[in-house]
Amino acid sequence: MLSGNTLKEILEAGVSAPSIDNCQPYLFSIHPEKASIDLYIDAQRADFFGDYNFLASYITIGAVIENMLIAAAHHALASTVDLFPDINEGSLVATIRFHKDSTDESYPYIQQ
Repeated sequence: MLSGNTLKEILEAGVSAPSIDNCQPYLFSIHPEKASIDLYIDAQRADFFGDYNFLASYITIGAVIENMLIAAAHHALASTVDLFPDINEGSLVATIRFHKDSTDESYPYIQQ
């Protein structure tokens, strides 16, 4: 489960990503109980001249995901990204799941 503050910071990082024509062609569905966020393409906002087959919008969504992963790592959360996880839901671009990062920084020193 994600705390409200952590979730807010992760989402703020995502929406801070650069956006083609500043159209922000995405929508979120937030699931704090599952520690996950679904990211959808918003076809109405993505429909502008020059965004052939939503290519520019998918690049924008990639930047959103990257910012969210960086923010999650700042909160010691590891992330799993499933791209296009449901073939029956064409607007669902990614599901991002967060879990506690069990990486121990002292592990590399065991062999020394």
